[in-house]
Amino acid sequence: MPPAAADAEALRRRNVELAALMASAAIVGASLALSFPLLSLVLAADGHDATVIGVNAAAHGLGVLLAAPFFGRLILGIGAVWAMRLGLTAAAVLLVLFPLEVDPWLWFALRLVFGASTTVVFIVSEAAINALVDDHRRGRVLGLYGTMFAVGYATGPLIIAFVGSEGMAPFLVGTAILAAGLAPTLAMPSIDVALGGGPDAYAARRLLALWRTAPLILGTGAVVALIETTQFSLLPVWGLELGMGESAVALLLGVWIAGNILLQYPVGWLADRLPRRRLLAGCAALATLLSLALMSQIVVATPALLWPVLLVHGGMSGGIYVLALALMGERFKGASLAGANAAFILTYEIGAMGGPPVAGLAFSILGAPGLPLVFVIALAILVPAALTARQPARRSS
Repeated sequence: MPPAAADAEALRRRNVELAALMASAAIVGASLALSFPLLSLVLAADGHDATVIGVNAAAHGLGVLLAAPFFGRLILGIGAVWAMRLGLTAAAVLLVLFPLEVDPWLWFALRLVFGASTTVVFIVSEAAINALVDDHRRGRVLGLYGTMFAVGYATGPLIIAFVGSEGMAPFLVGTAILAAGLAPTLAMPSIDVALGGGPDAYAARRLLALWRTAPLILGTGAVVALIETTQFSLLPVWGLELGMGESAVALLLGVWIAGNILLQYPVGWLADRLPRRRLLAGCAALATLLSLALMSQIVVATPALLWPVLLVHGGMSGGIYVLALALMGERFKGASLAGANAAFILTYEIGAMGGPPVAGLAFSILGAPGLPLVFVIALAILVPAALTARQPARRSS
């Protein structure tokens, strides 16, 4: 085969694998976007307050932390693709178990395992996407990944809007979505080679070391997790507090996710043309202002103001995540990239674990304004951190 033809074929295979990785991650995103608000609505209907709902949602992140020491052994033992398949299968089975008995303690245990199962997919897919893409188009590819993931996220609230939160139906739909995620894993033959690295590449103990060398990247993951998990867990309850109906509450999330769909690729496009740290600071600053707007009674009582604010707020949240991944890809290569992504996911889950309980407590004490106030505080810390971060040396192993 001529060199040009061989290069074209290699690029085609790489693009197929990138598309398959994006599809699997988007499918898992759809299941999470369904499960977080669905479980919150069911618990609220059963008479539990925002604090209990927030603590229950934190089990997702806690499950990831408890399972972290075993992620590396699993991935190295059975391979990255089979680890994804195992995670998807386990999550599908677990989702069916939730409606059998509405009990916060039982659900806490189920969400521990559910969180660990879905996270395996993200560790593999995000690290592999970053490993397969060249730096000159990293922002655009990651922006496309974020867009596809957001499309998956958008389907979750829409399922609730059309199916409702009662009975087995929404849980069965979620199980079917997760089962469908197995199909793209058949088109990932070289993912294990792309990730490379030995056991240490996936070791959770690298987390503290990476906090010293890449605090902005990991800290950004924690902030985005706090915002996203809290929105999916408590934005429905926030809407109910403001007097909205269940369908309108579900559409709140749909609008917020629509911002992710519309704005992540433009942010990724800018990330290939502008200094990524300064762009991160700008996105975080805008998200801070929008969070302040959500504390305004005028904004929340005026749909013509509320919908655009939620739309752009969602876009900035997703854009910040894409920028963190792009910074990671330019900072780490090879085995170090796999380890960095594992640490990034763990840090994300720490934010996911802490966000809903803290926001739930603020919500219980301050009412509806307590929810966006937590976002304001977290984002206000991220802005100066991005502006003052130094360009680190690239690591290749």
